[in-house]
Amino acid sequence: MRLPLLILSLLALTGSMLGQSTLPNDLNLLVDEELLSLFNEVDGDSIAQERIARVYLERARMEKDTIKMARGYDRLARIYHPERNIQFADSVIVLTKSMKHITYPALGYILKGYQYLRLNDLTNATKNFLLAYELAEKRENVHQLIYLTKMIVSDKIIWGNKRNALSMQKHIDSIISNENFIDVIKKSSRSGLHNSLGNQLLREKITSKQNLAFCYLNLKVLDSAELYVEEAQELLLNFFEFDRKGIEVYSTTLLTKIYFYKKEYVKSLKIIDSLLVNESIIFEHDVLMDLYYYKGMSLTELGYEIEALDYLKKADSIHSIGDVSIQPYDRQLFEALLNYYKKEDNNEMQLKYLDKIIQIDSISKINYQYFEPEMIRYFETPRLLAEKEELINKLESKNRMASLSNGAIISLLLLSTFGLYYYFNRQLLYKRRFKELIAYTQNENFELNSQYSNLSKPSNELVENILQSLVVFERNKEYLSQKISLGYLSKRLDTNSKYLSQVINMEKDKSFTQYINDLRVTYAFKKLAADPVFRKYTIKAIAWECGFKTGESFSKSFYKKYGIYPSYYLKSLEKKESPD
Repeated sequence: MRLPLLILSLLALTGSMLGQSTLPNDLNLLVDEELLSLFNEVDGDSIAQERIARVYLERARMEKDTIKMARGYDRLARIYHPERNIQFADSVIVLTKSMKHITYPALGYILKGYQYLRLNDLTNATKNFLLAYELAEKRENVHQLIYLTKMIVSDKIIWGNKRNALSMQKHIDSIISNENFIDVIKKSSRSGLHNSLGNQLLREKITSKQNLAFCYLNLKVLDSAELYVEEAQELLLNFFEFDRKGIEVYSTTLLTKIYFYKKEYVKSLKIIDSLLVNESIIFEHDVLMDLYYYKGMSLTELGYEIEALDYLKKADSIHSIGDVSIQPYDRQLFEALLNYYKKEDNNEMQLKYLDKIIQIDSISKINYQYFEPEMIRYFETPRLLAEKEELINKLESKNRMASLSNGAIISLLLLSTFGLYYYFNRQLLYKRRFKELIAYTQNENFELNSQYSNLSKPSNELVENILQSLVVFERNKEYLSQKISLGYLSKRLDTNSKYLSQVINMEKDKSFTQYINDLRVTYAFKKLAADPVFRKYTIKAIAWECGFKTGESFSKSFYKKYGIYPSYYLKSLEKKESPD
């Protein structure tokens, strides 16, 4: 289960009613429930949501109402980037930790866990969900227990004991199917949400059937999976809430996977095409990646390799954007692309997808270590590292040959044009000097540094924007890419390359090259200390991994920053960890 369905579940947990709305001129005229409803209506407009949440929070502070303050913070914990949302979730937890409230602080842990999921940190996400589960169980908050069980099941069915996950989901389905379910969740909901509980019950029934289908899909019990999708689709006929389209698309996407694993590839392709041509659907990244992946794999199975490659590359491009949850089958996507480029003997692309497989394996190991340690033995990291090293050697050899060939051609061109160049260059030199002398005598205020006089100093606001962008750049470790240059990064940050250079010089007290190299060697320094697998790389492979094109340039930059060479650092680390 990827993130979109979990988003819908989180919104449903607090009674979201999405729609289109404009903000009143004076939000203070609205009562509390109107503010909370309006917050949900403008979902997707973070500026509007922040205004509403701030008004609600300020009102709560004036009234010294702790629970209302917690509601204000929990709304703020949904509208920013994950790191900041986690901070607001912590505020909810700190405010209500000592209270025995039916909703808080469990909801704070739920919000925090969800934000860790967005960061693909499954371990911390699950730890927070388990803390919330314990609190919800003590407070008998069935609504939260159902949501948390769905979250834990969605992780367990992928990374842990699949039979255990199925049992948990069946238990939840029996609770939701109980005729007294509405009375039970009334006890754990604000009175302002009671009017929408009928729709909430239907939504829970639909998503429960979908989750059962997802469990059986992962267990490869495909007939049962298909049966539960059909039950969910039947329930959808009477459901007309804001999230109907998203839930319907998810059901249809499940069917494409079921038919794929049943080897009914034509059926799977027909459903995928019907979704992709529907212009009324706005796909979440996770869903679109799934559709491209299963279309590419279905076409591969049918023997259409060239057509399949296009869709597999589209799936990869969405994965590269981020904002998708990591799944075990992501490895299969990269393996398919790796195998294609092996046939093409394209070393650079092979290296790209080997890197991606190693990265996926690294995340998978952490997740399996937490949920299912036995799965660790299936990874083949040493073989992949050896294959990567071999590719790097091939690429470097090819680059050396290309350099020699280019050097020979350039030498011939230089020799053949030297005579003409010498003559014309002298004429141009005399002409340029003459113009400079004339310009100098006519301009008494001529400055030697006039080339910089037209460059205005960036404003404080621009400096702050560039610095904030650099924080994101550093946090995302984009400096590890070998494509990074001053021009590339200035376009990436939507600014002027001269301004970017100025800001780095002024604020970082470094040149652009030194700034990038320092980030790379700092990353290498920390990763080598923390990761025993990384220490098995050669200096050349470490350099390549950290964005350097050669081992020599990496070693020089490392020495410049730390005063020792990386080879000495590696030996010292190994000696430190080896038993006496």
